[in-house]
Amino acid sequence: MNPMWKVYKSKVMKTINPEYEDDAAEEATEIEHD
Repeated sequence: MNPMWKVYKSKVMKTINPEYEDDAAEEATEIEHD
């Protein structure tokens, strides 16, 4: 999947459920910093 999609999905899930945590979002962040 596109890393940006992971970030978008994570933000949407956190909006729906503030307690939701997505490891994919952390991976995408690492990719962006790379």
